[in-house]
Amino acid sequence: MYSLTIIKAYAEAYNQIVNNILSNKKHHKISSREHLRLILKLSSETQNQTTVNPKLLTNEYSFDLIDELLTKFSLRSDDIFIHLDCSYSHVLLQIAAMISCKKIIGIEKNSSIKKIEENFRFWMKWFGKSYSDFQIIEGDFFDKNFRSILKSGNVIFVNNKTFSNDKNHNLKLCFYDLQSGSRIISTKPFIESNNRVTARNINDIDSIISLRLIENLKTNTQLTFYLHTIDYSKIEQYFHRKV
Repeated sequence: MYSLTIIKAYAEAYNQIVNNILSNKKHHKISSREHLRLILKLSSETQNQTTVNPKLLTNEYSFDLIDELLTKFSLRSDDIFIHLDCSYSHVLLQIAAMISCKKIIGIEKNSSIKKIEENFRFWMKWFGKSYSDFQIIEGDFFDKNFRSILKSGNVIFVNNKTFSNDKNHNLKLCFYDLQSGSRIISTKPFIESNNRVTARNINDIDSIISLRLIENLKTNTQLTFYLHTIDYSKIEQYFHRKV
């Protein structure tokens, strides 16, 4: 499956970097920008084996872009990160390799995604690297079987820019189950603006979502990112005003 030429190439790439890696492997995460080269090689090889056009994946979500987004959002060790529609699997793999999260979950319809997971685990084990607990699940995230999984997450990532209005609306309704403070990172806003809560919209899900455009990204990208936060304090403030 893995030719001697491929293994030799990765061994040479690893040897160029290993001198700068801390000796404590047990809790080590590949965390510096310098080590992104190794992750890129690992992930690219993973996708080259299972994807018809891997360039299509890397052009939209570059490693520098994801690295910058990770810096902005500061994932914590108790976070559960869920990537919906994770055909861009290297996003998930990069986070697993770089960040200590409680759990990282990807949901994707394409069956080849499981092969990507297997290959990534192989290369990380080959180079003796640790990574956060992650799982890629085949299926439709709208399936009721995934409702409990979505509810468990507190950081949701989705590229929804090509979703229909109905699909975006139905996905937004799923956010009712998220805990307060949960964050949703998307490429298309789920709400139009931060409207003030009133008697007319208090029962609408928009009343518990705060929206912010993610600005000043240094990495060149055609994507626009939006940060939504589940914020029940907006309703609390409404009732305080009523007193």
